[in-house]
Amino acid sequence: MSSTRRFCLALGVAGALALSACSSLKSYKPVIPDAAAIPLCEPDRSDDPERAGSVDKACRETASERAAAYTLHFVEFDDQGWVFDDDQAQIDSAIDKIKRSLQAGKRLRLFVYVHGWRHSAKYDDSNLRDFRLFLNETRAATRCGGAEIAAVRTDSPSSIQSSLERCTNGASDEEIVGIYVGWRGLPIRDGSPLTYLTFWDRKRTADRIAQGSVRELFGRLNALAGRYPDATVTTAKTGSAASARQPSRLRTQVIGHSFGASIVFRALSQSIIDSFDHDLDGEVTSVTRFVDRVVLINPAIEASRFEPVRSAAMKRVEYCLRANPADPIRCERPAYQGAVLAVFTSEGDLATKTFFPIGSILSNTFETTRSERQTTAMNTTVGWDDGFRTHQLRAVTAPCTGASSDSPHRPGADGVDRIDPPGWAWCLTDSALLQHLPTSAGQPTYNGPFWAVRVARQIVRDHNDIWNPRFRSVLLRVFADEPRFPTLR
Repeated sequence: MSSTRRFCLALGVAGALALSACSSLKSYKPVIPDAAAIPLCEPDRSDDPERAGSVDKACRETASERAAAYTLHFVEFDDQGWVFDDDQAQIDSAIDKIKRSLQAGKRLRLFVYVHGWRHSAKYDDSNLRDFRLFLNETRAATRCGGAEIAAVRTDSPSSIQSSLERCTNGASDEEIVGIYVGWRGLPIRDGSPLTYLTFWDRKRTADRIAQGSVRELFGRLNALAGRYPDATVTTAKTGSAASARQPSRLRTQVIGHSFGASIVFRALSQSIIDSFDHDLDGEVTSVTRFVDRVVLINPAIEASRFEPVRSAAMKRVEYCLRANPADPIRCERPAYQGAVLAVFTSEGDLATKTFFPIGSILSNTFETTRSERQTTAMNTTVGWDDGFRTHQLRAVTAPCTGASSDSPHRPGADGVDRIDPPGWAWCLTDSALLQHLPTSAGQPTYNGPFWAVRVARQIVRDHNDIWNPRFRSVLLRVFADEPRFPTLR
């Protein structure tokens, strides 16, 4: 057989394998329910296929579901970034149901989750099961103080829930709502020998989705946040000026993983940059925007894309030092607020450490750069660029001691609660210590509401191990900090 015929045969076999392994492009949640017809679908963490197969059809196909502790809505996008239904009924339905709750005078904590590579909105997708469990635990966590969450044991799958149940007699009146943003994270059936070849194809798809209708979803949430202020919250002061906008009854937290983190960042990056750049010449020192917190986990994003955010964050410090030359402490320890943008990258994440740079180097062959620093940022993900790193999340022997067990802040000389001095440490849980790095890549590290955290393998094992009990307890603690020290808008 000639070499040409062998090549054609190999190409034909590869094509047949690809076609046989393709997954269909479809909506998993096509049924739009009335507010009174949202099915009850209690969270099920079981991986038993027989048990999963017994789930009611309504729970599998309806674009909203409810449990005792939360309500969950679904919005799905196709490979071009369009909402699956042409009339955008999924977005309209989710926004309308959230609006009805706000009009009824309720206070909502909304968690928007955008999944990453190799996941979807299929009912028994592992990310979706874990997100349900996280929402369930969050309902209990809203009734706990920081110390109770920090003491949660994380050595068994049921430990967080059983520990937090002791807090359910608290006074929190917030409702927990989730939005699960689904897309085709894997275009072929998982387990195919071609699975790993889809990594760079899905990167391009994520880029298209970030520029599509997901921006409308965030834009409409922004409008809701501004329309329903929370009169029960007294706006704190930062320095000598108060925030111009009252905190909302809709508190929005956004979580993105892998390429889902890329979708979140690209869709919201301009808003984040604008918030850091807002009122640089004024006295307001907090970072303000409609999303209360953005958390990106093992993000598959070039560090070069983050440079404008890092630059905007550092510019706040520079302007502060320029305006307060005799009081540098004021700039090194800004008024306290929790992380506005937190990036967590596992030391065991080979997908963003190795696979992603290989694809970037190949695709950037004809790109030109002005410096070695720029080349590194272009071919490295943000979590692996030491020039961006601000924190380390370490696994420690329980109980965590010798650090703050509360948020890392203390009153300054002016009476304003300020972030602790550079190098602070915070016991997020009994076995997880968040440590600010006083220096990174030989330079002083930014000390403010932008975090770039390298996470120990014992806490997040690899690229996909993001919903394990130990890291969930970390996320619960981080999110529990926000209601106590709300982001000023």
